Amino acid sequence: MDNPLVQPDPGLYIWTILTFLVLLTLLAKFAWGPLLAALENREKVIASAVENAEKARKELERALRLRPDFDGADDAKKVLESLK
Repeated sequence: MDNPLVQPDPGLYIWTILTFLVLLTLLAKFAWGPLLAALENREKVIASAVENAEKARKELERALRLRPDFDGADDAKKVLESLK
């Protein structure tokens, strides 16, 4: 056990814990907030996209019910089938 790398050193423990706490504080202050804000923004964008897609699907179904013989009816039916 002459190797100094494997011998316990209380000073090293203190500096390691202190460095970890400083890093944790800095990350919490400067990184955690922006990351959470970006995730919340992304969640809102995805929810909005899903809502818009659902509205478009309902509008397409309504258009097909009102005029099943319009020019793009075949394409619209294919799109609706692919969504199911």
